[in-house]
Amino acid sequence: MNQAKRLTTYKYNKDKSINRYWVKNMYTAALRLGVVPKDDNHKLSFDFDGEVQDNNNEIHNSFNEKHYGTLRVNGKKFSNVIAIIHKGKLLTTFWPNTQHADGYKSCTDELVNLYMYEVENNITPDENYTFEKVATHYHKIFKDNPSAPPAYIMKELYKDKAKFDKHSINDTLRSLEMSNKDLESKADRQMHTIRNQAEALSNMSTKNTLQKEEIEELKLTANMAYDDRGNGGLLNDGVYTLMDVKWGSRGVKKAIIIKLKDKDNREFEVANNWLKGLDHRFLHATILIGKQVKYSTWGSYSRDWFMNIYSPDYNA
Repeated sequence: MNQAKRLTTYKYNKDKSINRYWVKNMYTAALRLGVVPKDDNHKLSFDFDGEVQDNNNEIHNSFNEKHYGTLRVNGKKFSNVIAIIHKGKLLTTFWPNTQHADGYKSCTDELVNLYMYEVENNITPDENYTFEKVATHYHKIFKDNPSAPPAYIMKELYKDKAKFDKHSINDTLRSLEMSNKDLESKADRQMHTIRNQAEALSNMSTKNTLQKEEIEELKLTANMAYDDRGNGGLLNDGVYTLMDVKWGSRGVKKAIIIKLKDKDNREFEVANNWLKGLDHRFLHATILIGKQVKYSTWGSYSRDWFMNIYSPDYNA
């Protein structure tokens, strides 16, 4: 039996903090449907018409109901949608059943966590994770690979920079173009680092047949991976070969684990679990596999933590 429901998600909790489900609904609609829900007076409204399905599933708790039917967002109708509704009132998540059986696996938690962290710490939102950006660029990749997590989608975006709008690419590249004459007077620490890395790779191109696209990719990723807290951290002695990079954990947090090799061929691992820019740092390190690098560490932390990765000719 079909049930028509008006589902409302409020932007703010009673204590005036951001409602996590408001953020999740925004990102879920953007990623999986390619639409940004209209916020009307700090609330989202979804109209769902469908029927309850078997709730014996492993991904949602006993207070949720799994529905199948039609979801309307901003007046636009999306058929064949699976919706998880909490206690008959709260839309917790949803995905288009027609696109792929694994559509629900494209968790938006990474995006939600980043948004919540930035709001709670008064950090300017990352322009690469806006609802509009996710609804366009990220959604295109989701349609091809619905089970992909946001971290993978972002990696695919950087592999194919044509998926970025032309103006966004040009603006980013223009911000990186600075002459040697103006570098010392105009470039801040971050831009200096990016330029050094790009120039180092350019000099290596004849030996390693490095393509121009790889240099441009490094410029983009290095810019967004750079952590400028504490002037970029304390630079450690030595030059190392970056052997490998993988996802792991440090404490209770997801972390990037990088394997380095010193001049005596001794290998060791360093980690980074700082949430902001984490995916960018992973991609940046991946591009540098097999290359010589330096690295910095935050404050008084031990050297088995890294903060930023630099080209071997970088000096603090």
